Amino acid sequence: MSIFRIFTSSGAVKFYITCILLCISGVACDRILLPWYTNLGGVVIVPEVVGFDKAKASEMLRSIKLDPIEAGHRFDYHHPEGTVIFQSPLPNMNVRTGRRIYLTISSGEEFFTVPDLKDKNVNDAKIILLNAGLRFGTITYDQNDLSALDLITRQHIPPNSKVKPETVVNVTLPKPQAEGNLVVPLLTNKSLNEAERILAHARMTTGKVIYVYRDDLLPNTVVDQFPRAGDLVDEGKEIHVWVVEETRSTLYNPGD
Repeated sequence: MSIFRIFTSSGAVKFYITCILLCISGVACDRILLPWYTNLGGVVIVPEVVGFDKAKASEMLRSIKLDPIEAGHRFDYHHPEGTVIFQSPLPNMNVRTGRRIYLTISSGEEFFTVPDLKDKNVNDAKIILLNAGLRFGTITYDQNDLSALDLITRQHIPPNSKVKPETVVNVTLPKPQAEGNLVVPLLTNKSLNEAERILAHARMTTGKVIYVYRDDLLPNTVVDQFPRAGDLVDEGKEIHVWVVEETRSTLYNPGD
């Protein structure tokens, strides 16, 4: 039997016709029957409502006979308060009418409350700020305030203010009081190692090294000191320094 007769036999023709009918049926189901069934209310396609106001999203879902359910709230920096940030089921899924669509709603940006640092020492203030999700910044000294206590008198962000996480809070202390016959050298903008060498040469010792957050200076750079440069102190006086932290907040005492 020739190959031509095999492909033109009655069995082959029936096979060809069956394949053609199956293809036509598949196209008809996809293009006609499924949309018809969907329009009857059996199945709907879930629309994307992320980014919509929750009222608008709920209205859109109800209009195609879906049931919007508020599933909870979450802080989100990218979506305004009251907008949808997540939905389940996901968009473009085929579901039956009446299906519940769970919506997670944005609570907007998260804000922290600035604590009251007045009358706190620097070490306590640093811990308080870290616990509040904030960062300790720089120290300035009030030359007109001659009180003997080394406690914070002002902060540049008022207490109870609402700020973003990791906000830096700067503080003000009274002018340092110091007496003696040795002049305290300038240590700011020096590396910690260099500052220690300078103090040793000046017959003074390194006191507490208090690490602070600064994003504009290299780690281990001295940004402040106490007593201040130019003050008179006795030999062997401990000079405390504030240094840019490397990776995390630390309080270091030389010799520990």
